[in-house]
Amino acid sequence: MTRSPITVDEQTTVGQLCDLLQEKNINGAPVVDRQGRLVGVVTQEDIIYGTMGHPMFAAGGSSDTSPAGRQRGGKRVVAMLREGRLRPAPSPPPRAGEKPFWSDVHRPPDPMETPVSAIMTSPAISADEETPVSDLCRIMWNLRIHRIPILRRGRVTGLVSSMDLCRAILDGKIRA
Repeated sequence: MTRSPITVDEQTTVGQLCDLLQEKNINGAPVVDRQGRLVGVVTQEDIIYGTMGHPMFAAGGSSDTSPAGRQRGGKRVVAMLREGRLRPAPSPPPRAGEKPFWSDVHRPPDPMETPVSAIMTSPAISADEETPVSDLCRIMWNLRIHRIPILRRGRVTGLVSSMDLCRAILDGKIRA
C-alpha cells in the first residue's frame, strides 16, 4: 500500500489535475471533500472521456501530424484541451422521462477549467485498513479497477494499486 497517497480536492480543475498527474507520474488519485473525506476517484480515462466529447476523437481518428498529434493518446488529448481545439459533441435529446447527462453539472466553456467533481467516479470503491489483500485483488479483478483507496474513519490513509500488488508478489511479501 502507498501510505499518504496524493489526493485532490473536488474543486481541483482538470488542468490542475493534468499537471499533477504528469508531475507526480501517476494516472489517478482519490478525490476528497473539504473535510478530507473520500468522495470519488479520478483517472486519466476520466479526463479523456469526461471532458471532451469530440466526435473525431470518439471514433479514435486524428489527422494531426503536429508533435502534439504524435503523442500518446492521453497526452495528445490534454494538448488538444489546452489548445482549445476540442469542441463538445451536441447532446442527444433525452428520451421520455430522462434528463440530459450533464443537466445537473455546469460545465465551463474551457474543459481545462472543469472541476474534477464533474468527471470523477463517485461513489468510489474503497476498503478499510483491515481488508485482506485477497479481497482487494478480488474487488479489483471483478470491477476492472486499478486502485482502491484505503480508509480509516472515512479519511484516505493509503492506496493499493495493481502495481503495488505486482511489486508485493515480486518481493515475496504475498504469494500468488
